[in-house]
Amino acid sequence: MKAKISGDFRGLDLSGADFRGYEAKPYSTFENVPLAKSNFGGAHLEDVSFAEANLREACFEGANLYGANLYRSKAPGANFARACLSACDLFGVDLGGASLEDASCVETYLLKANLRDANLSGANMRGAFMAESNLRGADCEGADFTGVVFFKADLRGVNFTGANLRGADFTEADVEGAFFGGAELEGASFKGVELEGALGLPA
Repeated sequence: MKAKISGDFRGLDLSGADFRGYEAKPYSTFENVPLAKSNFGGAHLEDVSFAEANLREACFEGANLYGANLYRSKAPGANFARACLSACDLFGVDLGGASLEDASCVETYLLKANLRDANLSGANMRGAFMAESNLRGADCEGADFTGVVFFKADLRGVNFTGANLRGADFTEADVEGAFFGGAELEGASFKGVELEGALGLPA
């Protein structure tokens, strides 16, 4: 039987806390809570709020955060590998250098998110909204970005090797130094994009 957590944790310092495998009651809140280096590996966190929480180097590997609220949370270096972040609110989240390897972020809201140098290899990002986000230097090899909106996103130096970019909207994005070798680009829109500095695009 899974251990359960519920309630309002605001005002507590839970840095380094161990919540591995726990099951949180929907709409429990960790808003503004210090959770640096905490461990939520394999936890069930559906519809939980981590808005503006400090998640620096926290571990959510394999956790289910479907529908969770991470609005403006600070999670540089955090581990979300194989986690479910689908239908989440990640507006303005800081995921610089974080791992989202093989994570599921279907229809996730990532407006103005910081994903600089993050690892999104193999991630399922179908239908995500990533307008004005910073993915500079991110590793997106083999990820699925079908129908993703990259409007005015910073994609400089991104590795899109073998990624599925069908129907993606790159309108006015910066793709200087981005590598598209082996990527699927059917139906992708590059309106207003300077393509001369991009690499690996079909002639």
